[in-house]
Amino acid sequence: MFSCLTSILPDETLYSWCSANHMLSCQRNSEATGAALFHAKHAARQHEFPQSMEVFVRAAQRTEDPLTEIFRSHTVAGFYLPFLSRQVQAEIAAEGLRHESPHWARRLIGSSRTLKIVHPLKWCLGCVHDDVAKVGRAYWHTSHQFPITVFCEKHNKPLELSNMRSRKWRLPSQSTGFSFDLSPHAARAAQHVASVSAALRGIQSIDMSAVRLSTLLRLREMGVIHSVDGARHERLKRWFCSTGSSALARIAQPQMTQLTEASPIPSLLWRRKRDTAIPWVLLWCALDWASSTDAAQTFVLVASGSGPVIGGQLPLFASQGEHPQFAPEHVRRAFMACSSYAEVMSRLSASRADIVRWLECDTELRRAWRFQLREGRETECVERITAFVNNSPKCSLADIERNSSADLRWLREHSPARIAQLLGSIPTRHARQFQLFN
Repeated sequence: MFSCLTSILPDETLYSWCSANHMLSCQRNSEATGAALFHAKHAARQHEFPQSMEVFVRAAQRTEDPLTEIFRSHTVAGFYLPFLSRQVQAEIAAEGLRHESPHWARRLIGSSRTLKIVHPLKWCLGCVHDDVAKVGRAYWHTSHQFPITVFCEKHNKPLELSNMRSRKWRLPSQSTGFSFDLSPHAARAAQHVASVSAALRGIQSIDMSAVRLSTLLRLREMGVIHSVDGARHERLKRWFCSTGSSALARIAQPQMTQLTEASPIPSLLWRRKRDTAIPWVLLWCALDWASSTDAAQTFVLVASGSGPVIGGQLPLFASQGEHPQFAPEHVRRAFMACSSYAEVMSRLSASRADIVRWLECDTELRRAWRFQLREGRETECVERITAFVNNSPKCSLADIERNSSADLRWLREHSPARIAQLLGSIPTRHARQFQLFN
């Protein structure tokens, strides 16, 4: 059926390679193409993993490449593999070749009956024009098919989406599909996710302990948590639901209701060890990065285990105490702009317990805010007493004590020198002013 096979491109999916050969063969029967390429009908329907990978290895002349590298370069497995250990990756590749277990693909992407992950066909119209001009045909890019990628980094615009599942071999066309409707909040998160997802293809295996610790330290710097040892899960969920990553999850994976409610997020950091790829990427991209490049480069450094840890150095021993903590900059600005707990709570949308913890962990902030409150209260007391004296020129000290008893009491306790100076210029009771000349 095939006198020759076209070569697979570096960023082309297996489904795209099958579609290209089907188009070149001028055959209308998609089942015949699947049987010829993989010895199975509908062997690679639309996405994910073919059923007979050993046939593809021989047909595409890739016998020298490990199966995991083929998965990484030409399937959506490039998004999931880095979160698995090298041993697990080798086991999954062996199961994919032997066909002993039908659940190896589900084990790879971490899906289940309650955690359904969809991989619809996605493409970029700008990439379609560029591919036709450079290669001569359009093809499905592997990086575009990742589960939460809805943005094209190259052309800086949302991808087109096709929800139609077909048994036919198809290639992306220049006709417009269903474009992702992204709000400004979700569009920024989509840019970060696209950069981090593309960087995953160059990572063999992620050091999850380093990523966990770096994420915790970053959350503490942002003021979301106050200790890396633990935090209130409900507060962490509320924070994640307010980020652009949560809005993006509702668009990219609407069937993952647990993720849209932020239920798996605390489990990534404490108690249970979960290396599910999608929640980790969304959590990392929600950490308030300056740019998508910064998010991707920092993740690659931390994932390798050799990069700098965000927020400081790793402790030499596990029992070593934490480094001195400082409140985030926006928290410090809020404290210095407010004069009461209520104002700070309203400005930061935080509880009183959070305000107290910030003051307890940052001694400099507590000292500076206490000094500012004291200076402000002293100024207010002096202004009120002075205003009363100016409005009542013939008032006596007894009148002032009756009218401003609270202010006098506070000044006597906290600033006795200031109140002595203030009251020294006020006439006492029954005082008489003599004239200088008769």
